[in-house]
Amino acid sequence: GLVVQPVNVQQAGGEDLSRYAFVALSDIGMPGEELERRLNEYVRHGGSLLILAGAETARAGKIPVTGVHVSLTRQTQGASFVDNAYPALNGLGTLQNVQFYTTARMDAPAGARVAAKLADNSPLLIDQVLGEGRVLTFGSMLDGIGTDFPLHKSFLPFVAQTGRYLTGAGDTALSVI
Repeated sequence: GLVVQPVNVQQAGGEDLSRYAFVALSDIGMPGEELERRLNEYVRHGGSLLILAGAETARAGKIPVTGVHVSLTRQTQGASFVDNAYPALNGLGTLQNVQFYTTARMDAPAGARVAAKLADNSPLLIDQVLGEGRVLTFGSMLDGIGTDFPLHKSFLPFVAQTGRYLTGAGDTALSVI
């Protein structure tokens, strides 16, 4: 089990990120120069970062830490490709009937793994290794507004498997911000 510790962006700048199993950014837009520097350092030294990209991230025009260009799409679509060999998606099938209403359109950087794509063929889930760590970018929020994913039986396994993948841990209790 993971222990989630919500921290606002202003507080996160003073946190020792190395004490967390992974860090999740939920559509924070521009994290600020100091926090982005610390997140970059955290990842490059072996940390894992989950980024949920939505409207604020699109307004910023780039994904934090990776610098990947992003824009917002308001178009209802499903997933057209799901790599079931990818650890966070293993056993989830095709995400059949999951609808995404608002998504972050982003390009996959060279060397990154695109684990899922939307119907318009844009990446939905990108896994990028940076230094000794990794950044996993999901092109939607998980709030039930931009997608109906939280209403599907594949949602909880996705969350659990993503947590396990990012931590590299089994069933031990961990802290996440």
